[in-house]
Amino acid sequence: MTESRQLALLRRHGIRPKRSLSQNFLVDESWLGRIADAARLDRDALVLEIGAGLGGLTHYLAEAARQVIAVELDDVLAGILEGEFADRPNVRILHADATAVDPSALAWDGDVRTLGFMAVGNLPYHAGNRILRHLYTGSVLRPKRVVALVQSDVADRICARPGDMSLLSVSCQLHANVKPLLRLPAGAFLPRPRVRSTLLELTTRPDLPCPSDAEDVMRVARAAFGQRRKQLAKTLGATLAVSRQRLAENLRRAGIDPARRPETLSVDEWKAAASAVAEVRRSK
Repeated sequence: MTESRQLALLRRHGIRPKRSLSQNFLVDESWLGRIADAARLDRDALVLEIGAGLGGLTHYLAEAARQVIAVELDDVLAGILEGEFADRPNVRILHADATAVDPSALAWDGDVRTLGFMAVGNLPYHAGNRILRHLYTGSVLRPKRVVALVQSDVADRICARPGDMSLLSVSCQLHANVKPLLRLPAGAFLPRPRVRSTLLELTTRPDLPCPSDAEDVMRVARAAFGQRRKQLAKTLGATLAVSRQRLAENLRRAGIDPARRPETLSVDEWKAAASAVAEVRRSK
């Protein structure tokens, strides 16, 4: 592993990673560079970095982007980062919980609604799912792309195909096209985690649903996955209090067998299933 400025920072400030915040710092410079390259930033890029930690990735992002707003929850680290990047005018440190940050309310250097923004980060294992969900549902302004390090088993679930779908994969794929980019070894982190990490790219879908439509789809998906071993029409009819017979007819018209299990449906089929439920309710 290449010696990094992060290791020097840890020693200088006597920092001990906090298990309560799932702090596993990426300290291998070669992997930091590869992640920055994978982000494919240009000089107009506006970047929201999630979980800046020791600032290792922040340095690389700041070299390539127009502006980096680096979010860090740990108050000690946020203070250290303020000092580390005091001479970088295109970096702003934001001491905050990433799940409470509204990108539309941040002080961006440029018209973010025109330029858009992307989110990059080493997401804490305990909060990665919530952070991804917040990025797509917590604000009227959603990222163009997300490049994020997550636990490899979580990445596999996010990227699942019909036959192995879950609520997590439906939620992510409803908003973005997803693909794995890199798989990182545990030795690239300090402390060394017991699991491997995967760098994911989520590219926001051009047919991105509005928040209310997305919530309608997820409400139907949650109802179905709540009893995932049961047939779709039977579960949805009982859980959502709609006519099972009418729902089955609507599902067939949409090309969906009412007897299917929820893990077999694609995102487009979940949209169709939500429309089928809505149609039954309108016909009451």
